Amino acid sequence: RFLLWNKNLENVLGMGAEEIAAGHTIMLYAESDREAIRRATRQAFAEGAATTEAILVTRRGERIPYFISGLRIDIDGQQSVIGLGLDISERKRAETALRESETRFRSIFEKALNGIAFAGLDGTLIEANDSLAQLLGYARTELEGMNIGRFTHPDDLSIEAVFLDEMQRGLRDFYRMDKRYLTRLGHEVWVDLLVKLIRNERGEPVHVVGMVADITERKLAEQVIRDLEKQRKASKS
Repeated sequence: RFLLWNKNLENVLGMGAEEIAAGHTIMLYAESDREAIRRATRQAFAEGAATTEAILVTRRGERIPYFISGLRIDIDGQQSVIGLGLDISERKRAETALRESETRFRSIFEKALNGIAFAGLDGTLIEANDSLAQLLGYARTELEGMNIGRFTHPDDLSIEAVFLDEMQRGLRDFYRMDKRYLTRLGHEVWVDLLVKLIRNERGEPVHVVGMVADITERKLAEQVIRDLEKQRKASKS
């Protein structure tokens, strides 16, 4: 039962003082959350404090997510629990938006025809999608923890090392280059690589995401054109 409350509770609930006094705290919450409130109340009495989250239902039928903190106190010699409620609607909306965003990104990551990978600033892979694994001839689990130097053509390593070093020092946020990968079987494939720096909430570089497109056929076609041009010039001379 309610013993004391502030005016803000009346405003949130849309109830008058008499109506609140005649009610019971458990009835303010969505039925699915009432057992959690009961557990938190028992814990507060037993241990002195407890916290939980629950949906508060107003007289107008609004359902408001609240963070509830309960603290055991004595009021006129009677052991009671004071509940402090914080409206967490914005946080819940942000969490929902984040989950939806993560779901969309995960779908793109998994289904993309081009290779996508997350890596540390030292070039060690954290996660790669199926497309990149198939391009390189490895299983995804084999790529996790593997450094890009393992499958990068030796002639391209030094160029990319400079780019990664500049990212570590905060001098660039992305780079793009044509480079060669060596598959598990030793075959050479050309890729168009775009690498973007990912920063944490403090703006510090933490890892990179790379997007890879297989351009081997394009490179072979370009080489054929160059060879034909050389032959044409040689025949004229």
